[in-house]
Amino acid sequence: MPGCVAAGDTEEENRQNVQDALVAHLSVMVEIGASIPEPHSSVDYVEIGPELVVAEG
Repeated sequence: MPGCVAAGDTEEENRQNVQDALVAHLSVMVEIGASIPEPHSSVDYVEIGPELVVAEG
């Protein structure tokens, strides 16, 4: 969904934040009369080099 962004500290938190963001985003689109895009899904992965991995702890 263009313009809709969410993140979280855990996978569970991220999933909930994505759901909340989509509901809010679509609600505003309906409110302003914007057209709602047809549903579709896509997945993409981005590889990062070891120099970008941040150690926890």
